[in-house]
Amino acid sequence: MDNNKGQEIHVCPYCHTVNRVNSEKLHQAVCGLCKNRLDSTYYDMLGISKNASMQEVKRRYHALTKMWHPDKNSGNAHALEVFKSITHAYRVLSDPYEREAYDLTLKKQEITQIENESREPDNSNKEMDEKQFQLNLMIVLMTVCALVMIFIAWVLVRQVR
Repeated sequence: MDNNKGQEIHVCPYCHTVNRVNSEKLHQAVCGLCKNRLDSTYYDMLGISKNASMQEVKRRYHALTKMWHPDKNSGNAHALEVFKSITHAYRVLSDPYEREAYDLTLKKQEITQIENESREPDNSNKEMDEKQFQLNLMIVLMTVCALVMIFIAWVLVRQVR
C-alpha cells in the first residue's frame, strides 16, 4: 500500500527544508522546521503586497536584512537560511524583468490550481456515470436479444417455405 499517495514534496521558501505535504492541503501547510507557510511567495517573504513600489521593496528588504543578518545572528543556521531567502526574493522583485516573469509564474500556478480543482471527480457524478453505464448496457443487451429473435423468426419462415 502506498502511504505517500496524494502527497508532494515541497521545499520551504524560507529555510529550504524538504517537506512532504498532502497536495490537497498545500494552502494550509507549514514547514516542519520554521513553521512558515509552504505556499509563500516572495511578496509574502518580504511582507509586501504584489503591487508594492520598488522603493517599498527596497525599504522592506533592508529592514529584514538588519533583523536576519548573519553577523547579528552568528551561529544561527536558521537565520542564515532566512537571510539567503530574503536576499533571493529581493533580487527577483527588484529587477523589473524578473519580477514580471515571477508574476506570470504565480498567475500560471493560480490558473493550474483552479483547473485542477474543477477537474476533481464528484462522487455524485461517479454514481451517475455508473447508472448510465448500466442503462446503456441493458439497452445493448435488449437490442442484441431483439436481433437474435428476428434472426430466428427469419430462419423459421425460410424453413416453412
